[in-house]
Amino acid sequence: MSIEHQPAQAGDGGNSSSARPAAKSCGDCTLCCTVLAVRDLNKPAGRACDHIAKGGGCNIYADRPGSCRAFQCFWTISDVLDEAWKPSRSGLMLWSNIEGRLIVEVDPQRPGAWREEPYLSQLQAWADRSKPLHLEVLIRIDGFLMVLFPEGALDLGPSQDDLAVDSGYLLKDGVSVPYARYVEPASTTP
Repeated sequence: MSIEHQPAQAGDGGNSSSARPAAKSCGDCTLCCTVLAVRDLNKPAGRACDHIAKGGGCNIYADRPGSCRAFQCFWTISDVLDEAWKPSRSGLMLWSNIEGRLIVEVDPQRPGAWREEPYLSQLQAWADRSKPLHLEVLIRIDGFLMVLFPEGALDLGPSQDDLAVDSGYLLKDGVSVPYARYVEPASTTP
């Protein structure tokens, strides 16, 4: 997923036209500059951006692409995510592209970081669809995608950015069983 997808802001349904001011500074963290693709710079996902400054930051910050300007890492804007969730510390960068979805980009140098505590239990709590305020939690690691449920993660294999993700529970032999799959995106025209 590239950062050309507009990130969701709290309460706007993913239709924000301007970035929310950051409450916390990125400091030395540049994980978003590695895990996300930036089409305007011909930068693929999973490769460090050529413009990362030594010690953190961006060498072209004043002239960075609009997609970089609009992107919001949840750690910078959330009061709920403490210092332990800072992407450079946790190895996890959280963001969204639609309301009700949390995308967890995992540092390819630390592919198991999402399974560590306190992260796994919190991600599973957010993914608990029996709760009124739940999220579809997607785990992206080095080009592969999983959907997290409290019962575990379902591996969808290589990320397919041209397809949508459908996930939830099916009733099988009287038991709710999680499912996840790629589907064609819903058409926006009648």
